[in-house]
This record gives sequence, structure tokens and C-alpha cells, in this order.
Amino acid sequence: MADFSGQTALVTGASGNLGAAVAQAFFKAGANVAAVDRATGILEVLFNQWVHSPRACLLAGVDVTVPQAVEKVVQEILGRFGRIDILVNTVGGYRAGKPVHETELETWDFMMNLNARSAFIVSRAVIPAMLAQGRGKIVNIGSSASLKGTAGARRLRRCQERRCPADREHGR
Repeated sequence: MADFSGQTALVTGASGNLGAAVAQAFFKAGANVAAVDRATGILEVLFNQWVHSPRACLLAGVDVTVPQAVEKVVQEILGRFGRIDILVNTVGGYRAGKPVHETELETWDFMMNLNARSAFIVSRAVIPAMLAQGRGKIVNIGSSASLKGTAGARRLRRCQERRCPADREHGR
């Protein structure tokens, strides 16, 4: 990894496997790291060697779907390090199980808030600082499953190979 000395990386979802690995990599590469997560008590365990480091800021209990909470955290990071050079949004999740037409609206809202709204809110909060300093990078992480739909793929192939029962019922 390149040398990130003097730069500040904000990592959301820092208590997750990917978020923790990203935060560790930036710290090892010399960056100041602001590790943000909704969970409490986990960041201090994961990054116990950072607790007293001037290059680390562990921010637990932050709901990144709430704009006011994010604004407060961004101001705290800027107050501590003076800049945010890199934002890595690793927050995300999925509730599997039902096909789209059977999925409750609450489940859809949960997934959109967690995966899309959170990235938007945090990005929106850090961009003014990045513009003021003349540079910045934002990396949004998503599951590879979001790029390739596979749920129900077997049924779709069957329908393509021979008309599926639903097509026959509707005269297609």
C-alpha cells in the first residue's frame, strides 16, 4: 500500500470484517484513521492498540443514516485532524429470503437506508471539507451480488428454455 502519512481516512462500518481490514491497512500505511461504527464497545476491542494513538479516532454508536449524527462526527474528525482526505463507506447489509414481489416495504426501506442512504449522507457531509482542501477520494463498497442478480435464476432459465407455467396461464 502507498504511504498515506499526513492524510486522514474516515472508514464507516469499521467493526465489520471489511471495514476493520480497511482501517488497519490505512493505519499501517501511516494515515490518521477515523473508525466509525454504529456498534458500541467493539471498536475499542478491535483497535485496542489505537486507543491512545494520536493518529486514531474511534467513534462508536454512530448511526450513519441520521444526517445530524454524521455531521457531528465529521466536525469531530475535522476538529481532531483538520482534514478528511479519504472516505471509505463499508456500511451495508442484506436481508435475504423473499422474492421482490413478496418483500415487505419495511425490509426494502431498511436495505435502502443501510446501503444507499448511509453512503449518500456521509459523502454529502465530507464533500465540503474535501472541496475546501482541494482534494479528496470517496470509495463506496458494495457486495458483488449487487452487480449480478442470481435469486430465482434457475426459474428464469427454465422459463427461457421452455415457456414457464405463468407464461402459459397468461397466454404468452
